[in-house]
Amino acid sequence: MGWGMRSHLDAVEGVQARIATACAACGRDPMGVGVVVVTKTRTPEEIRSVCDAAHTAGLRVVGFGENRVQEALAKQAAMHDIPLPRWQLVGRLQTNKVKYVSGRFSLVHAFDRVDLIEPYAARAASTPVLLQVNLSGEVTKGGVSASEAPRLLAACVGAGLEVRGLMTMAPEGDLDAAGRVFADLARLRNELRGEFGLPLGDLSMGMSDDFDVAIHHGATLVRLGRVLFGERT
Repeated sequence: MGWGMRSHLDAVEGVQARIATACAACGRDPMGVGVVVVTKTRTPEEIRSVCDAAHTAGLRVVGFGENRVQEALAKQAAMHDIPLPRWQLVGRLQTNKVKYVSGRFSLVHAFDRVDLIEPYAARAASTPVLLQVNLSGEVTKGGVSASEAPRLLAACVGAGLEVRGLMTMAPEGDLDAAGRVFADLARLRNELRGEFGLPLGDLSMGMSDDFDVAIHHGATLVRLGRVLFGERT
């Protein structure tokens, strides 16, 4: 069961305050940080409650983030009356699920390998992507290495895909290590900008425990689930 509207409003306001504090500390405008509400395993009722709370509080929610395509499609059908925020795919995209992306997702966060490019260009080229980069070295996390990122970006650009920026996942439970990962992603983005002459405007980094740190290092998209919905039951 979800917390209910009052608890979700408290959670949303808490997130809003953390974003404002983090932005004030590094001289950023809070409107430059978009919240992707991660809805994995959450019911349509819970999602509606968080959406209503975000609307009431004025939190800048830019999308619902789902990890799995099939779960996302089911929720889209159940929540077809809610046009915004738009759905985004934050989990790893399987090649055989590319056919479902176009028209159903506004952004794919975890584009992480060359063998996705051909099917994606053929069936979902109108949907922009972020390249996932693994900067923590953890084998449990997806993404290309920093050294492989230029090759993947070049291949995506060559196939006509719109790459809007980069995405990463930081180590859990270590804010210092998370800060290093976020700083490295921002540095890599700047290097790729110089090399390719692309804006690469989005940095998708930061989750419930470390999004304040990510904002300090330039996150434009933070992916938040537990801090908005409460612990899963």
